[in-house]
Amino acid sequence: MLLIKVRYQDSRKFIKLQDGFTFADFLNEVHSRFCLPPETNLHVYDDTETEIDEDILQDVLNARPNTSLIIVRRENEEILSDATSSSWTDILSLSHSSYELDQMPERPYKKSKTEDAGAEAKEMVRSALKQTSGGDAVLAEYSSKNTLSSEMRRVLVNILVGHMVEMHGRIPTRNQKENYALGVVTLFPSLKDPFSKKGYEHFYDADSGTGYIAWRLKTVQRNAKKRNKPSISKRSLKSVSHYGEKREQ
Repeated sequence: MLLIKVRYQDSRKFIKLQDGFTFADFLNEVHSRFCLPPETNLHVYDDTETEIDEDILQDVLNARPNTSLIIVRRENEEILSDATSSSWTDILSLSHSSYELDQMPERPYKKSKTEDAGAEAKEMVRSALKQTSGGDAVLAEYSSKNTLSSEMRRVLVNILVGHMVEMHGRIPTRNQKENYALGVVTLFPSLKDPFSKKGYEHFYDADSGTGYIAWRLKTVQRNAKKRNKPSISKRSLKSVSHYGEKREQ
């Protein structure tokens, strides 16, 4: 039995194939899981842009079990020469390691509530970045590098926490914080942690109350308390001192 982790655009799924599967079995499963028309013709490439013919797919996987395969439609093969093309986000990462098999929907495919929530959260995060200074730089870096540097990740978190406080106040609910974390990994798939339960716990873990968003939010709350703490003016101190002197006289 072989578990294959599949990533197509912003969606990740696992497919399961029997040992000795054929190239046709592999393509049929890809068509089924991503609801592609059966007549859709696909090319298979490895991460060096070398096409993999059907008679050597098994050899490639045996020799390089952790290789990443790139799947593109035949009518789009001319864009392969552009390494920065969006077609390169259609990646199938194949691994023989024992990843937990996700629950797979049976055909006919129906969009789940989780996918609806992810799409809404994704647009919320995108909107927050678009309307905030520095947000375009975050989007541009991810577009060019398919990841974010530590510095740009901090900018992202600062923008989202600022947006969260503006929309929900300084004490947002657990669900609101989770929604922003979900939006991050849906908009930026490579930031998702494949080894965690939900994939976004490093941005916000509701069970432990930790993560980048939680830590930044605590800093914002702490700074707000300092700004709102009542202070005694110099004039008030002088008045108190003068009153004390008069009492002594």
